[in-house]
Amino acid sequence: MNALIRCVLIGLERLGIYVGKEGVFLNELRERPILNIVAGDLVISSTHSMKHSAKEVFRFKAIFEGNRCFIRGDQKLVTRTFGKKYQQTISIRGWLDQYPLEKAQFYWVDPDETRHLMQVSS
Repeated sequence: MNALIRCVLIGLERLGIYVGKEGVFLNELRERPILNIVAGDLVISSTHSMKHSAKEVFRFKAIFEGNRCFIRGDQKLVTRTFGKKYQQTISIRGWLDQYPLEKAQFYWVDPDETRHLMQVSS
């Protein structure tokens, strides 16, 4: 039965439908996300939720306002990557041309809009 449910969830994901989708609070992650700048790209690595053991991080979104980058995470029911870290690369080359890394600020935004200043490595 579990295999059938897993197949259905994977099929829905291919259609862009994520069951159990919700935002990620920074304090529910096992470790703080790691932000690295690599060749003009923002590479975000994260563990999964320790609050929701049946959910995994599957997407990060970045919104840019002036010299600030606001990062949000989404989680969904586990389908494939349980226990593995999640990593995503977002191109920020154009934004970095306007706002050098020394002046840029990166924030994690919780679903309730609380902002947390994040450290970035290059």
